[in-house]
Amino acid sequence: MRAAILLVLLLMPGQVWAEAQRPASMADLAFFVGNWAIDGEGVDFTGKPFKISAHYLVAFDLDGAWLSASGEILGAKLREYWGYDARKHEFLRIQFQSNGTFTVLHSTGCRKDTLLWDGEGHAPNGELFVLRSNQVREDADSMLVTWERHTGTSWKVYSTERLRRIAG
Repeated sequence: MRAAILLVLLLMPGQVWAEAQRPASMADLAFFVGNWAIDGEGVDFTGKPFKISAHYLVAFDLDGAWLSASGEILGAKLREYWGYDARKHEFLRIQFQSNGTFTVLHSTGCRKDTLLWDGEGHAPNGELFVLRSNQVREDADSMLVTWERHTGTSWKVYSTERLRRIAG
């Protein structure tokens, strides 16, 4: 009898999570779900300009509790997860790149048509950098994304990207 009760108690939390619905907070991120074409330009950390032409796929994942995103930009493959931290009442975005860089970003959510992320990036050489991203919805199928890095005294734009939703 004790073994049966213990077994039920051990299985119950997993069953509760398996039946969980998508957190209501994730509805705030539904606009970003889709297949996106990216065109943009920027300046790398040495000052060299670059052009961006890429694809970026965002989908609900893990039973809708997270968004997963993937793409390849400037030869670096990337994977991301976006979710909601209910304890902190903020969104969390973690990005991993094939060159070893990873970022951890936070957002309080959309304000009108803008989603602001801020956080830290970690380079493979151990360098830590502070960055932020503004994602501005232009219409139902496009947005303008600006990435900035803090130089220690001010914010400096290093990438401006226009994303357009495409079929597929």
